[in-house]
Amino acid sequence: MSITRRRQRTTFTSVQADTLEKEYLADQYMPRSRRMLIARSLGLNESQVKTWFQNRRAKDKRNDKNATLLGFIVVPLISR
Repeated sequence: MSITRRRQRTTFTSVQADTLEKEYLADQYMPRSRRMLIARSLGLNESQVKTWFQNRRAKDKRNDKNATLLGFIVVPLISR
């Protein structure tokens, strides 16, 4: 009988979370080369950064859907 263990949930530090959020606001779909660089600079592995971005996009999609159901109009923020 083989027992497989789930990977432990990653708890991001405030610096890691802030950096990932800033990167997300700049580009929701980070290229692999940038993802590798950010992961290395934050002390994370590439898959952790990739999963964070996937989860963040899902959060945006969920929030947009909920806002639409409540009758709000969702206007994306574009900073330049």
